[in-house]
Amino acid sequence: MRKPNATAILSAFPQLSGAAGILGGYGPTVDGVKVFANTSTRPAPKIPMLIGSTNYEVGLFRVQFALAGQFLSNAAWDFFNLQAFTCPTGARANASIAADVPTWRYRYFGVFPNLRVRSVVTRAI
Repeated sequence: MRKPNATAILSAFPQLSGAAGILGGYGPTVDGVKVFANTSTRPAPKIPMLIGSTNYEVGLFRVQFALAGQFLSNAAWDFFNLQAFTCPTGARANASIAADVPTWRYRYFGVFPNLRVRSVVTRAI
């Protein structure tokens, strides 16, 4: 990474469209060692687990979409938040508890006036 110039590095990024163009094309890679394709059917690991999310985890995505001029309804964002964060976290915690694995689940509800993503983005609509 020290040899190529900035233009060469930036041109190596994939050119994406749609949601991937807004969010970026990088994420966890299924390798069968640390990240599995079948996580919902795999047995819970036999190690204590602390798992959770923020109450409005989807807020960052909402800001990224708004900055790109893409707006969805509050109901659509709430549904995305449940489907992508809240429900999978609960399902994983329940699987661990069912397997007698010590499990602690949290949902962080911190609300700070200067970090209120939803109200700022909603005003832009």
